[in-house]
Amino acid sequence: MVLESMDESNSIELFKKALEEEYEKRLEALRKEHEEILTELAAQYRQKTEVEINQIRKMLQAKYEQTLRMEKDNVKGELMDLIYKEINDVYERTLSSLEDHLRRLAFNDQEGYSVLLGRLVKEALMVLGEPAVVVVRPEDKDLLLNHPLIAGVEVDQEDQTLAFGGCKVLDVNTRKKIVDNTIYTRAEKLKEEIRKRLSTKYKEVFDVAEKI
Repeated sequence: MVLESMDESNSIELFKKALEEEYEKRLEALRKEHEEILTELAAQYRQKTEVEINQIRKMLQAKYEQTLRMEKDNVKGELMDLIYKEINDVYERTLSSLEDHLRRLAFNDQEGYSVLLGRLVKEALMVLGEPAVVVVRPEDKDLLLNHPLIAGVEVDQEDQTLAFGGCKVLDVNTRKKIVDNTIYTRAEKLKEEIRKRLSTKYKEVFDVAEKI
């Protein structure tokens, strides 16, 4: 009876031990399964987070670059406006000074204008190279000097290009060959020359502004 009781007790202990081992195995398997799931979830979360962070980074970078471009364009535009304004101011001041000088010469400096008119007439006659009719404003008729190529003198008070003085010469035969040597026309050509010189002068400034 005692032996049977001991055997039965040992069997129970073995059974309990077997159950505990089985429990431990299942618990370990469950723990590993949970760890794998958690690891996978963590990896997925990190990947998702990295993707979102990269997207945010790209968005911020694009926004920064766009803002930078806009700022550069604004600065460039403002600089270009300043350059154009400076050129225009210089051009306008130069023209104003030129017009004042021509006005004083044409209307107030009789002696100086007489010399200038003589040069303009001779220059026009040399360009035409044949006998010509010289056309001037009425007040300049008596200022003309004798010249072998002057076949006649006419006055024209309607021609606005003669308002500041100077002359036009026409060939005698057809009157179609015309050399315009009025001060107005010379001044217009000079304006273009001034504009070109200003453009050349400010070219380096424009080049710097373009590189912004």
